[in-house]
Amino acid sequence: MRASALVSALRRIGVSVEIHEACGSRSARLAVTGYRAAAKRFLPRRLVLPIRDATRIALSLRQGERLGRDLSMSRPDVILETHNCLSLSGLRGSRRTGVPLIVDDVAPPWEADEIGGVGLRSLHRRAFDALIRHATLMIAVNATLAQCLIESGVPAEKIAVVENGADLDRFKPAADRKAARRRLGIATDAPVLAFVGSFQAYHRAASLIAAFAALPSQKAILLMIGDGPGKAECEALVRQAGLADRARFFGRLPNDAVPAVLAAADIAVLPATNDYGNPMKLYEYLAMGLAIVAPDKPTVRDVVTHNRNAVLFAPHDRHALASALNRVIGDDDLRARFSTNALAERPNIGWDARARSLLSAIETALARNAPAVAGQNLGAMTGAAMPLRPAVTNWDRRS
Repeated sequence: MRASALVSALRRIGVSVEIHEACGSRSARLAVTGYRAAAKRFLPRRLVLPIRDATRIALSLRQGERLGRDLSMSRPDVILETHNCLSLSGLRGSRRTGVPLIVDDVAPPWEADEIGGVGLRSLHRRAFDALIRHATLMIAVNATLAQCLIESGVPAEKIAVVENGADLDRFKPAADRKAARRRLGIATDAPVLAFVGSFQAYHRAASLIAAFAALPSQKAILLMIGDGPGKAECEALVRQAGLADRARFFGRLPNDAVPAVLAAADIAVLPATNDYGNPMKLYEYLAMGLAIVAPDKPTVRDVVTHNRNAVLFAPHDRHALASALNRVIGDDDLRARFSTNALAERPNIGWDARARSLLSAIETALARNAPAVAGQNLGAMTGAAMPLRPAVTNWDRRS
């Protein structure tokens, strides 16, 4: 999502972008299909992970050779690659051509352990160290991750922060909230809460169900958008609590369809998040002018402000979450003020603004490294060719 949004935004602001997909080859597609359909299902995990890691390395090196050949013809100003642990295609293409490598959405090496596990641990670290040595610039999505990268060995001067954003054409304030509710068969006078997410363990979506069940209001409606490992538990909790008539699950929706559901809501909820991410949903909630309830964590405070556009509650405390929800539900003036303040953020949180920040960071890094990249176009990036390899082969990326 981030990669495609940035590509579109870069093009809108006048940057020429070539796309080189890592998963475009037949061998890459076969490898992904084989891993998901056979190896992941039938082999022990201790065998699957090394096979997966070795395959990733082999495919990325092959893609790097193709990338190098392509870039020798087009001679772009930079390679902009979405970080994927064990992907060395951008690195190889950069070494072959001398084109500077910019790595976006960089995660520290320990993230792979937290998400999908590691099969070839020393190889993970060696691949990350190679990126550190060679990359001209590494982009983190927030200050917390930037600090994690520094602690993982990345020099501070090689790091820039470019946060996630929202598609302002899709996520905009509801023109007619009552009409949106009628389309969904929801009472037009009910307080409506919404959650969008992939139901990962760190989302603690079940805590939202528990907090919703504890609310004094018997009219409140809860909309749960998305799918993932925790969804079945949430559905079971809703049935057990007798809330099936007030809690609705929409499953995974196309990104274009999410705003139509959010348009029915008054309040958007982030029940929990991990300690280092930059939740894209918060930017989308702001862009729609929704009052927000979220945990009081540094990564959340990077995006929203307590008592300005959000009520922040003590993390991992469902009673505090219920209290925060009850406060926002019961105060019409508070919701209106939060909505006004949220909409004031729109000019700063769109992907075009993020693309300009990225472009500025790239220009600064290229100017700083000018002697090392002599022969490249170090002027304005407008009109430059920026090959991007979206992370389409990343099998265990965070959501």
